[in-house]
Order: sequence, then C-alpha cells, then structure tokens
Amino acid sequence: MSSSRYSLRKRQPNSVLKDDHKDVDLDKLLEEHERSGEESRAQRVAKKQKTQREEEEKELKQIFSGYDIPLDTLPALCIERIYNMLDSPQDLYNLAFTSKFLMSLVTPEVVIRSAVFNNLGKREAKYRKIIGSINQYLANRSIHIPSPHRLLRLLVAKSCERGDSCWGKNLATGVPASIDPSSSTRPFGLAICEKCVKFGSTNVNYSHFSRFQHGVAFYQWNRIMGPITDAVKGEVHGPLIPAIQLMQIEGSYRTTAERKAALEEHLSRAHTDCGDVCKNCYESKAAAYVEIFQSAEDEADEFIKLANEKKLQIGRQRREERLRKKRERIQGIYEYLEELLEDCPYKDVALACEWRGNDQDC
Repeated sequence: MSSSRYSLRKRQPNSVLKDDHKDVDLDKLLEEHERSGEESRAQRVAKKQKTQREEEEKELKQIFSGYDIPLDTLPALCIERIYNMLDSPQDLYNLAFTSKFLMSLVTPEVVIRSAVFNNLGKREAKYRKIIGSINQYLANRSIHIPSPHRLLRLLVAKSCERGDSCWGKNLATGVPASIDPSSSTRPFGLAICEKCVKFGSTNVNYSHFSRFQHGVAFYQWNRIMGPITDAVKGEVHGPLIPAIQLMQIEGSYRTTAERKAALEEHLSRAHTDCGDVCKNCYESKAAAYVEIFQSAEDEADEFIKLANEKKLQIGRQRREERLRKKRERIQGIYEYLEELLEDCPYKDVALACEWRGNDQDC
C-alpha cells in the first residue's frame, strides 16, 4: 500500500491592506498607477536611447573599420587634447616617450594636471602629494626648475637617480637602490632613495641661520644637500645653494644680517648660472609653475566638492523615497487597525500614537 503524499504549503497571509469590505482609495490607487507609469516610461526611454547609441557605435565601427591613424601623425592640437584627458602620470609617460614628436608636446601644465587629477577624490593620491612637495620647493625658489620631461620622470621614478653615486647601489647587479613605492615626497626636488637622504645630506642645528630662509631647500626641517649633475646631459638638478656654501656662510659671518646678505648674493649668482639671462627669468618661470599647480588644485577641489554634493543629494532623495514608502505602509496598517477596533471601547487608548511627519521613526 503506497502512502499518499501531501504537499504541505505554507498558507500565504492576506495582506493587511487588502480587504473585500474596505473601500478602495481611488486617489492613492491613481497616484501609485501614475508613479509606476512614469517609471516604466523612463525605463523604455533609457532602453531606446541605449539601443540607439549601440546602433550608432556599430555604424561608426563599420565606417572606420580598417582605417587606422598613427597617433604621431595627428595635429599637435589633437595630441594636446589627448594629453589633457590623461589623469595618470604613468600613462602620460608611456605615451609621451614613444617618439620625439610626442615628447616635444609635453608641457608643464599637462604634467601637473595629470598628477593633481590622478585618483581624484580617493585616499590614494600619491602623485598629487609628490607634485605638491615639488611645488613647495618651487614656491620657495630653492631648487633648479625642472623641465616638463624631468618633472614627469620625477613623478614616475622607481629607482635612485644618483646612479653610480647612490649609497644603496647593488654592486653585484650595478643597479641603484629603489625608491619606496609608498613615498609621496621628492627630497630636495630629487628622486633619491632613503640611504642617499640619510648619508648624502647634512644635518644642521635647529639654530642654523638658513632654516626657513627664502631660496634654501630643506628636507625634514634640518637636512640640507647639494645639487647633482646629470652625467649624460650635464644638467644640474636639486637645490640652488649647495650645503657646503651654507656651512661656509654660517662659519664666515657672525651676524644674521651679514649671513642673509651673503645668501642673497649666492642666490643671484645661482639664478644666472641656471642658464637664464637674469633673476627675473627664473622668477617668472617658477611663478608660472606655482600658478599652474594652484589652478589645478582649485579646479580639483571644486570637482570633488560638486561630486560630494551630488552624492549627498542622491542620498537624500533615496532616504525621502524610503521614508515615503514606510509612512504609506504604516498608515495602511493603522487604518486597518482602526476598522478592526471600531467597536472596541478602548479604541482610543490602543491606537494612541504620535505621527512625526518626515522623521525616520514615523
């Protein structure tokens, strides 16, 4: 004898809002129907627009299929626009250093903006901090002004630029020490490793006259260092005033006024030795770098502010929609309880409550 099988299904409870004996609220029903209609129409319009875009893209691909244009054959203005769209110094470096023509179109503004706008609004803003540290030296007029190509190399540097003079060089492989990937500074405007900073720089007393002086490059408040010379191009990079000159000034003069006067003389000579015609040339070029950086910083901060305001507005709209649905649900339950307790003598006590309007607790 086969045992009969029974399907035990959980009986679905009737909705508290549905009642055959309850009058239908036509206004609410029409409002819900209108809202659902608006949502469905918006979905249809979005779907139609998406289909139209896909068809246009497909048509363009068919038209330009097999027609490739080399990047370095584009007009200079087009390439500059492409550069301005890149928000990664590493991508800019990989693209710009593929040909001499592309290298010639790299400008300080392109490099600085790519660093400032990299990972905008996120916690990882390494390139923005690096360009900020270089800008501090330029604002103090204390380092040789880097060219756009050198500025880009400083941002993406992975190993110490001192080469054979690197204190952390591996003699077995002949490779200089690596720069800490998490480092967000460029000491003295140079891409050098921690050992070169520790052993290649000079510690001075906090009472040293040159601290906080205009034109003197300091790192970690009491470290000074001399410039370095590129072995290939012969260019000088880093601090304008060598550490040895600062120590000589400290030991040669007794009063602060005399020391500052000697420092100003060395700075004037350094501005001329940079290859510029006069001090005003160095000043104008450094001021242009600082102005570009400040403009990019202001634009980035404004962009982040608008993005945050948009997120807050979307959050408020979602919260209001959630509260509206919650209020409607609770009001429906309350009206249903009113009908159930219509003949109850303690109806007012049982249904006593306080409606809080737009508050989340209702």
